[in-house]
Amino acid sequence: MQATLRPISKTIVNMYLLISYDISNNALRLKLSKRLVYYGLDRIQYSVFVGKIKNRLFKALKKEIQELIQKSQPSDDKILILPIEKQLLERVWLVGKDDKIISDILLQKNTLIL
Repeated sequence: MQATLRPISKTIVNMYLLISYDISNNALRLKLSKRLVYYGLDRIQYSVFVGKIKNRLFKALKKEIQELIQKSQPSDDKILILPIEKQLLERVWLVGKDDKIISDILLQKNTLIL
């Protein structure tokens, strides 16, 4: 199955993403989680990440994700990338450990240290 991603508006400089995955291969799953952290996303559940990312970095991340999922073929692996408006993210209610992570993400500055 070919991964298809719809284009994000070029006028958006920063965006919030929620990324969720269902990957059976342990090595591939670990590699993806490390890449998501590298791009500044925070883990909110085992296979769910959320964070703020610049549009140009999102393009690079999309490319990496497409390459990773193609390497796992044939399989039933899936990766969901959901752009989220800040106003919607502000309404998220997270209960449990690290329940302040969403507010921390909203307060984050866009800094990526390479």
